[in-house]
Amino acid sequence: MPETFSFIPDNAIPQNIEFNTLVSEFENGSEQRRSKRDNPKREWTIVFTLRPKTEMESFKSFFEARKGKLEPFFWTNPDDNIQRLVRFKDDDLEIEKLHYDLYNYSAQFVEVTQ
Repeated sequence: MPETFSFIPDNAIPQNIEFNTLVSEFENGSEQRRSKRDNPKREWTIVFTLRPKTEMESFKSFFEARKGKLEPFFWTNPDDNIQRLVRFKDDDLEIEKLHYDLYNYSAQFVEVTQ
């Protein structure tokens, strides 16, 4: 059973919705369209700003335990309260240390369809 992502990001969570449509254009100007997937690909960017070191370390441990984008996990989007199976989009995590023990970091999630 996949783990659950329980960290609370900053308020705004941008979402990207992408369809994959194949468009074939013919010499007479007409075109034919075909969807290459039944459901759209959904992605979210979550941002954490001015977070303490303990919270950053917990987030980093969660990322490392998933081995980046290898292992999916459950996440509930606070914008719509829908739980989805997602994974990290990338295998790398960038963490910016500010002054004292405050950090900024972000990640992108991709919805996993099974």
